[in-house]
Amino acid sequence: MDEDTRAAPRGRLANIPLLRALPDTVVIILVLAGFFDMISGNPIIHGVVLFAAAGAIVGDAIARRGAGQQLRKPAARPRTSLYVVGIMIGYAVVVGEFTRYSWPASIAVAIPAVGAVAYAWRTSPPKRPEAEQVGVFGAIVWASVFIALGVWELAALLLQPTLIIESYDHPTISAVMDPILVSHAARSVFLLLWLAVGWYLVDR
Repeated sequence: MDEDTRAAPRGRLANIPLLRALPDTVVIILVLAGFFDMISGNPIIHGVVLFAAAGAIVGDAIARRGAGQQLRKPAARPRTSLYVVGIMIGYAVVVGEFTRYSWPASIAVAIPAVGAVAYAWRTSPPKRPEAEQVGVFGAIVWASVFIALGVWELAALLLQPTLIIESYDHPTISAVMDPILVSHAARSVFLLLWLAVGWYLVDR
């Protein structure tokens, strides 16, 4: 298969206005999420992190435009081993014991998250066989899912008695998750899933 043929699906996706504006759209979403997170009574650091992520995306785009080239370095493909899996399980068990939204829990979650983002941001994906590209229909489906979740979250937040009092008549996503994550075991399972998904995405 030649280069033109492999590039065709990606070229078609580039013609979708929503996808062409994706970086700007992500920045807007992060800023809005940070704003609503701060006014809904959550720890201020949560909103600050979202604002910082938006700023980092803008700064990275400016730097790349000024350099006129990709700033990423080739990366070695992450290797999954029993050692890595053991670390993930140990991490999930220990951090799952921490109280939700506490400083120890926030710091413990931030360390691998920041490390993974920094690694993925400054490196290019490892070379491997060309993966199947998402078509126009797939892109529309994924966009619809994220938009629906965003509208649900915003509507539920505005229908609460106040912005800082949750209502199970109009639950936000966090309110739905509260009963599920009440136990140590449940938090550990979700942390392990989070780590597994993150490890997979770093390799994409």
